[in-house]
Amino acid sequence: WVQIAALSASSSQASDLLDAILNKFNADNYAYETLVQRLSSIIGASEDAGVIKRLLQKATTILSAEQGKWQAPVFEGLAEGIKNRKSLPAGIAAEQVLLVKTCLEYPVEEVRRGALHVLKATGLSDGVQTRAAVFKARQMASDTKLSKDQRAMAIDFLGLRPSASYVPFLKNLVNPREALEVQLAALNTLNLMPGLDESKYILLQWPSLSPQVRNQAIDNFMSDSGRISLLLDAIEAGKITKGEISWYQSVGLRSVDEMTLRKRARILLVNKDDNRKGVIEKYQAALNLKGDPTKGKTVFQVNCAICHQLGGKMGKAFGPDLGTIHGWAPGDIITNILDPNRSISHGFDMWNVALINGDLVQGIITTETPTSITITNVNGVVRIIARQDIQSLKALDMSAMPVGLEDKITPQEMMDLLSFIRSN
Repeated sequence: WVQIAALSASSSQASDLLDAILNKFNADNYAYETLVQRLSSIIGASEDAGVIKRLLQKATTILSAEQGKWQAPVFEGLAEGIKNRKSLPAGIAAEQVLLVKTCLEYPVEEVRRGALHVLKATGLSDGVQTRAAVFKARQMASDTKLSKDQRAMAIDFLGLRPSASYVPFLKNLVNPREALEVQLAALNTLNLMPGLDESKYILLQWPSLSPQVRNQAIDNFMSDSGRISLLLDAIEAGKITKGEISWYQSVGLRSVDEMTLRKRARILLVNKDDNRKGVIEKYQAALNLKGDPTKGKTVFQVNCAICHQLGGKMGKAFGPDLGTIHGWAPGDIITNILDPNRSISHGFDMWNVALINGDLVQGIITTETPTSITITNVNGVVRIIARQDIQSLKALDMSAMPVGLEDKITPQEMMDLLSFIRSN
């Protein structure tokens, strides 16, 4: 219902339909939130400055957190739509003062972040007011009396106008004494600086970074080919262990657009130097071990539930439901677990979708209509993409499931897992 209503609405219908939805917005109903965001996206992509201005003014009205739950999805939708325009509507830059004030001062975090995303889509024009806003954001970022969320938002705001002048300040924020949110925001803003100096600095600081900061740093390394090359160098040299690369990051590295880097990542992360046949034979030899389904449930929850469900329960519905394989021969299940690229289940292959606005979306195609495709990424985030916004669509010919589970699951644990799968 959400997809049909949103994708069939013309730009003129979208404003009227959005007004009707906002008048009876149900914050507890995800369908309402999704529809509000989609309709706002249509308005941002096709309406004139007057319509967008009225919607922005409505979305920036200060309301209680409960009353204003529709405001954040309006901002997110507008940001998405404006990014898809060939040019900004005339006069929209005049709304930057309102957006900046909302971004830095609005009492609700989600609304502040939504305003920031609209500013990213419109760009931040130069001028006295902008310089004053940047100065204020710099002061807020330094103010330890403010909440960690306010400081983090101020740091993110600085990223709208990247400047080498505050690089030393940002570097000083990436330290264990600062709140996690502040460190992550500083990392993300540093990541916007051109060149590789900031990435090299992060590698030098690697031993002192906490696990969550390291995880974000790895995500940031994946923002361009030069940084990916640095990351692969660090993995190859043992400065960053393969264990620090999450499943999601491994998928991203193994499917980067540049062929040389993609091949190198697959060699480093897929253990291509290991003998898959030998690993499989080792685990096949364990088939005579007796599995414990109770222990196997724990193995499933730790290693499989991030991607799979079992009979529609317990995990995340990204990969195939493992309830469909309980009748397979145990040896076949082991082979497919340890060598997932040998046989990619129909409908679960990975795709790269390049959008006209420059975004790159990656995941599996879960549904298709004549006018759109729906992509689900490895984090479980669902995105509906209008076909007219697609620049190119490319199959990656790889499974999202990582190779190397033998490093995490012993032969006995494998048999426990099989026992659990086959008993459900």
